[in-house]
Amino acid sequence: MIPASPPWTLADLAGLCGARWEGAETKIEAVEAWPAGGAASLVLVESQHEADSVRAAALLCTPGIVTAGPALRSDHPRLAFAALLTALDREPSLGSSVSPEARIEPGVRVGGGAVVERGAWLEADAVVGPCAYVGAGARVGPRCRIGPGAVILEGTVLGPDVQIDAGAVIGSRGFGYVFHDGAHQPIPQIGGVEIGAGSRVGSATCVDRATVGMTSLGARVIVGELSQIAHNVRVDDGTSVGHQVGIAGSCHIESNCAIGNQVGIAPHSVIGTGARLADRAGNTRGVVPPGAHMVGFPARPREEALRTYAAVNRLEWILQRLERLVLDESS
Repeated sequence: MIPASPPWTLADLAGLCGARWEGAETKIEAVEAWPAGGAASLVLVESQHEADSVRAAALLCTPGIVTAGPALRSDHPRLAFAALLTALDREPSLGSSVSPEARIEPGVRVGGGAVVERGAWLEADAVVGPCAYVGAGARVGPRCRIGPGAVILEGTVLGPDVQIDAGAVIGSRGFGYVFHDGAHQPIPQIGGVEIGAGSRVGSATCVDRATVGMTSLGARVIVGELSQIAHNVRVDDGTSVGHQVGIAGSCHIESNCAIGNQVGIAPHSVIGTGARLADRAGNTRGVVPPGAHMVGFPARPREEALRTYAAVNRLEWILQRLERLVLDESS
């Protein structure tokens, strides 16, 4: 197996592209094509003029071209050149970038391509996956798991045993604007995010930082994939939030609630302890009572919603009866 990086030998390169090696062995630092070249380069040339005018350690050319030094010979040198470049085009080995000003406790592991900024604090046995990012001043608690490509921005505090899955973004600036003079003016969001012990945030989910103060997920909170939790939301202990859920700003989801998939919750809503919102429910009312089971859009108590659905299903029959009554009266 040839080295992953230069220098290479002509014998190495001949084996990669199927060319015939002739002349003295030499070390090659680069593979190039005419007119580029160099004292330690293997250079592709396709005419005698190119061979005579280039500076090279060795040439890749046809058998008919006269060379003054070592050469790799091929009846189809451009194809051999392509094969050579294909063989040498390896994925880079990514190294992590950990600031010397970050605080790293024993047992921490940081994957290739990950970045840990100055002032970040990784507590004991935390794992930061490949290509993840931990921002300046963020704190990652003991035994946390940060998935590949996840982003933990400044102002974020993760408690013990938190899991942030691949591609999730914690602490980004949220959707905050005020309409003035015919344009949307951004409201700066300078708060943070805190996530309690044992919680999990699914892949590609976003939890936005607070305008001021903290967006908060309590202990043992589970959030599915592709969900959005807006600025200043508070989700209390033991609540589960499904996939593709949207929770608007400043909502309070109390403890042990179950929020189904594709649920939407309007700004400043309060979802009482133990309440359940069925899949695709849309909560437009301010307060959902503790223990309620809400269904549909707009979300309403399950029993009421079922009665409404039953009535809707009878509409065709009711309209037919009404039409017959009208016809009877007119005849």
